[in-house]
Amino acid sequence: MQAIARVNRVFKDKEGGLVVDYIGIAGALKQAMNDYTRRDQKNYGDMDIAKTALPRFCEKLKICGELFHGFQYQAFMNDNSCDVDRANLIRDGINFILGKNEETQKIFHKETLLLKQARSLCQSLLDKDQRYEAAYFEAIRVALNKFTGTGKLSFREINEQINELLKQSVRSEGVINLFGNAEEDFSLFSPEYIEQIAKMKQKNLVAELLRKLIDEQVRLYQRKDFVQAQKFSERMRLLMNTYRNGQLTNADVIEELKKIAHDISVAHNEGRELGLSQEELAFYHALSNPLRRKDYYTN
Repeated sequence: MQAIARVNRVFKDKEGGLVVDYIGIAGALKQAMNDYTRRDQKNYGDMDIAKTALPRFCEKLKICGELFHGFQYQAFMNDNSCDVDRANLIRDGINFILGKNEETQKIFHKETLLLKQARSLCQSLLDKDQRYEAAYFEAIRVALNKFTGTGKLSFREINEQINELLKQSVRSEGVINLFGNAEEDFSLFSPEYIEQIAKMKQKNLVAELLRKLIDEQVRLYQRKDFVQAQKFSERMRLLMNTYRNGQLTNADVIEELKKIAHDISVAHNEGRELGLSQEELAFYHALSNPLRRKDYYTN
């Protein structure tokens, strides 16, 4: 009884757990409840997932589909679609949802998470199209979490996670790679990588990738040169606020992000050109900016 209760314990957004009964323990539990407590009989609930979890899954799948109104992703469910086609649909879907406002993106994240939870309870009852469609939305959710969350951006890791979840839901005959032939993580200090990103046609995704890469570099900078990092952080804040307020086009913000990336790269090599260590350069920046001296010594 303890083992089953722990699996099925509700916490925060969790609605229930799935217990696989290999040895008839569920029947024994039901009999025990019948013998010992009337209260637990009332709270036991309907064990038929076709009446409980499946309707919930269908509801969340419909909501996710409505959030993608105007974007044609149905080919993902087609048996004739190859892995490259599916990878392109995932990438374009990421670009589509990134073009929505922040509130819509939050709703998408919440609903896809609920969809995943419901699917885990009724996976065996789903037809092919339902499994494919749910896998499509989950692939986008996984990628968006990496793009918008904290931590180092690894395209290889994103691809591996998406391939793994698609293996569980979709028949795949190869490796899905969302980012061309990229085998390594992108480096902000490589002009070739920056240009490779900038040339992608999914401009919402491009802007998010560049923002993520720059934010990561600014966080690293804070450990070595807090004053310089604050300058870049402020530039990023002003730029992204202007962009999200609709005052800049995708093309404009991408160009500005490329400039910031270039300036960070130049700043990274500044100490070497002056014959200074990173610590010496950070001390110099603090001295040349009296308002930031206190921040330097604090950090």
